[in-house]
Amino acid sequence: MLTLIAAVSENGIIGDSTLDTMPWHCKNELKVFRATTMGGTLIMGRKTAEQVGKLPGRDAIVLSNREEYQLSGFTTMTIDQFLSTNLTRPEHNFYICGGGEIYKELVSECDTMVISFMKFECAGDVAFPDIDWDVWTISNYTKHDQFDTYYYYRK
Repeated sequence: MLTLIAAVSENGIIGDSTLDTMPWHCKNELKVFRATTMGGTLIMGRKTAEQVGKLPGRDAIVLSNREEYQLSGFTTMTIDQFLSTNLTRPEHNFYICGGGEIYKELVSECDTMVISFMKFECAGDVAFPDIDWDVWTISNYTKHDQFDTYYYYRK
């Protein structure tokens, strides 16, 4: 199963490339991310992987156009390599967790999405990509003080 997981501010921002970081820190949203992804495989672009690093309890794949790229704790693949070798394993949970270009490239391949909509705007220059919401159905949601998390599946 391929799941897109993201936290998105009210104005659509997911990151700040000048700082190479998320523009906020929300402990409770990070708990949702951890609980959702534990035991699965995280899929990240190079910049996100370098910022976040290898997280415990999860395998990690960094997507790069440069096959020779190495990052400690990560397996390096191109997007095409990932799609051709890993999506044949429907019993395994893969989580697309950024950045913006990776979301844009892979959202059409995802079976489900978990999106935390933050209840504030923020500064940043990395936006969540446009989504064709007509192909998604909400299966569940949870409300929190600073964000609401929605669980979607593809129609």
